[in-house]
Amino acid sequence: MHIVLIETSGNQRYIFATNKLRENVGASELTYGIGTELTLQAVDKLFSEPFYIPDVTPDVRTLRRRIEHGPHLGAGHPVEVIVATSGKALLLVQDEIIGEQIIREVTEKALRCAPGVTVHGTIVSVGQETAAGVHTAIGDAHEALERVRYDVPGTEQRFLRLPFVEACATSGLPAQRYDATGPKDEWGVRSAVTLAKRQSFNDGQWRIESAVHGTGFKLSMSRSVDMLERRFDQFNWLAVIHADGNGIGNIFLNFVDHAGGAEASVEAYIDAYRRFSLALDTCTENAFAQALQALADRFDRRSERAATQNPLDLPVVPLVLGGDDLTVLCDGRYAVRFTCDFLRAFEDETRQRGIYEGIIPQIAQSALGAGRLSSCAGIAVVKPHFPFHAAYELAEALLKSAKQVKQKNSVPSSALDYHLLYDASGADLQRIRDRLKPEGNTYLVGRPYVVTPPEMLGEQASGAWVSPRLWQRLEARVEAMQPQQGDGEPQRALANTMLHTLREGLFLGREAADARMQLVRHRYPNKRFGTLLAEGVEPESLFRIDEKDGKPCYITGFLDALDLLEFWQ
Repeated sequence: MHIVLIETSGNQRYIFATNKLRENVGASELTYGIGTELTLQAVDKLFSEPFYIPDVTPDVRTLRRRIEHGPHLGAGHPVEVIVATSGKALLLVQDEIIGEQIIREVTEKALRCAPGVTVHGTIVSVGQETAAGVHTAIGDAHEALERVRYDVPGTEQRFLRLPFVEACATSGLPAQRYDATGPKDEWGVRSAVTLAKRQSFNDGQWRIESAVHGTGFKLSMSRSVDMLERRFDQFNWLAVIHADGNGIGNIFLNFVDHAGGAEASVEAYIDAYRRFSLALDTCTENAFAQALQALADRFDRRSERAATQNPLDLPVVPLVLGGDDLTVLCDGRYAVRFTCDFLRAFEDETRQRGIYEGIIPQIAQSALGAGRLSSCAGIAVVKPHFPFHAAYELAEALLKSAKQVKQKNSVPSSALDYHLLYDASGADLQRIRDRLKPEGNTYLVGRPYVVTPPEMLGEQASGAWVSPRLWQRLEARVEAMQPQQGDGEPQRALANTMLHTLREGLFLGREAADARMQLVRHRYPNKRFGTLLAEGVEPESLFRIDEKDGKPCYITGFLDALDLLEFWQ
């Protein structure tokens, strides 16, 4: 008995190598296909009749059902599929020759169908036919794969410049032929890598749409930024949203401890491993669909649709949807609340015991002490034609910032961080945040914010780090700044000019900002003004006492809310 591991690497660099969304979506689809379609086609060759991939490629939900109920090792079946997901496949085979055959088949097809993708495979023998033995072999396979990656030359070696070849119009790689497909302004010479990505764009869109529609959601999404600009009024800001699950890698690293222990049977361990992987895909898709539905409800109420557009369209362009990963583009005005909806829906979905027999709550309870998973997200809000790769890198940095919630809170917690980039001077998050530090121990940014409902956090919700960063506090501040409908004209807790006067004061330092606040405090003795102040601080202040890098400091949430006034649709 052997474990076969096939995995792609450098996925983010490959997918987001250019600013062309058509190529980004196509690259994501090619990466997805290596772990699923190409691998399952290679497995099907070992059976007398194709089981996984019939003549018509199934949608993702049909494919998952086939993987769940696929043939098990033995009884004449030489291979069993454990995991087949985006960019990764894990198989159990009878002997090493079969494993070599599958790896050879997948890597050769990947070279032909997806040039530029880095994909490797490895085979490891299972020492003991127990759950512990299989778990150890899976870990050894991952270690062996790292050695293979080190030994094998990178994909750059495939695209040499001698003899001299004209450069591709988008990737800079050696051009293969002139491409006259798509809009005329996009015609040009293309490399083999770019051509493969562009040709896979429609398949990628169909896969994501079919996955979302499989949840019962029937509205449609846009396919490009240009489509967003044509279809929707007042499209002035674009958000790049990147979300990723928390602690999933560690769960798989110690999976045997959470799936019956070392003495469990091989069949039970593999079944749990497979169902957990499949359930993760399902929960992410369901959460995405729920967030889209919530966006549709808010969008409909605002009646912002152009007269000629499809009433079923939403201002969202999905790029990556697989496993616990989500990357989408969205109208910036809706991005923050859309992301909050997604993170909360992801938590709710992973609590459901009706998805693959409740495998996620079971494993999460053992691994995390709570019957659910959590996720974090980074949101970079930029102008529509800001360089995409820079916006994506900013979203990744914001995601990393949001993930500090894992160290600050022992209960699974979802969080988000965001930034609104008003200029093109740079998208380096560290430099941006340094400019929001008027004094050595004073910070004008209180992000990230924890979106997990307080009742799910228990006592942790009142913790020194979590409590001031609860989503409800940010929401209350933004609502306090919003116009309020009454008998007369809508009024704000503070006039626009006063809000921005206080904002200017923040950059003069804590004492100057609080002095400006005290000058106007007596004019607004209402509760709404009090919402803008730090809680539990005497005398009243815009700043709370917090801790950063192990040192006491002052942080305000005023600017966090003020930045969102235009983006709270």
